[in-house]
Amino acid sequence: QCSKITLRKEVRELTEKEWDDFVAAVRQLHSGPSPTIYDRFVDIHLQNVASAHAIPAFFPWHRMFVKAFEQQLQIINPNVAVPYWDWTLDSQAPEKSEIFFPQYFGSSGESLCIEDGPFSGWMMNTPKPHCLRRKWNKGKQISAFYPPELLSRILNEAKSYAEFRVAVEAAPHGLVHVNIGSDGGDVSTMWSPNDPIFWIHHSFVDKIWADFQIAKPALAGTYDGKDRSNRTVSKDDIIPPFNARVSDTL
Repeated sequence: QCSKITLRKEVRELTEKEWDDFVAAVRQLHSGPSPTIYDRFVDIHLQNVASAHAIPAFFPWHRMFVKAFEQQLQIINPNVAVPYWDWTLDSQAPEKSEIFFPQYFGSSGESLCIEDGPFSGWMMNTPKPHCLRRKWNKGKQISAFYPPELLSRILNEAKSYAEFRVAVEAAPHGLVHVNIGSDGGDVSTMWSPNDPIFWIHHSFVDKIWADFQIAKPALAGTYDGKDRSNRTVSKDDIIPPFNARVSDTL
């Protein structure tokens, strides 16, 4: 049972104060001696690659992960939520998105290091010390993401949770990581949470699953498919390292 309902907004719909509060809390998690709390979240993602990707647990694992991060932010400021980035709105020219403006997540220069915005100059520790980097896959442009109508079609046509998970994880979710990070950025790696864009991307991925659950009540509480050992998954499966069951996320 939820003790507190947190409302997540599209990142561009935040008030200036809501955005500033979010940034301040994220920056605080990234401050202090290494490893920071922020570093620990990056490490959790890296250490649980096999438990969280290309299997049915993709949605539940990342739902728990984003929520755990959000709860850390709320220790700093109880009013903060992790906003989501509806990248379908930017799908045909992602490089023109306000997300990459200095008032939001900034952009990278020739060095690939983030040079403007609230996360400029960030140094990351995983897998080894380096500047936070982003490398668009087309140089000064980013290849298209899935548009709203294609995402809607996936949602409408999916006949099971398993089918929906495969359809969303592979291309719609994956393209955002790969197109923004390419072969030199953080967000296209398994230490992708180094880039704060990870959180707003996965907040939206979580919303996509929530939209599916609302649109298809008969499938809302279902969880099916095969894990890496070809075992049929169960809602009683434990989600490492959160010591929670899949059923806790449904």
